[in-house]
Amino acid sequence: MAQLNAGIRPQQIAQTLANMRSDKPNPHYYANRTVDIAMDVRWVREGVGYGSLIEGLKARDSALSTDRAAEIATTAFSFVQRTRILHSKED
Repeated sequence: MAQLNAGIRPQQIAQTLANMRSDKPNPHYYANRTVDIAMDVRWVREGVGYGSLIEGLKARDSALSTDRAAEIATTAFSFVQRTRILHSKED
């Protein structure tokens, strides 16, 4: 997420990740999914709703099914919820 916050393009981040993860069976899939989740986490933190996340994912990748987009959006919401709980316990 730091790279996204620094203004690095998502495609460039995904390519870098794919190059680093040749141990994965499909490094480009892994990299794109990682970037999609990171972008959605940012949007969830900004208050974007679940349905809007799914539509945004599908707009960025027309090959993405609604079910797959929903899975990515759910992962992003879960991540944000877990980090909020963790931080509330620290306070």
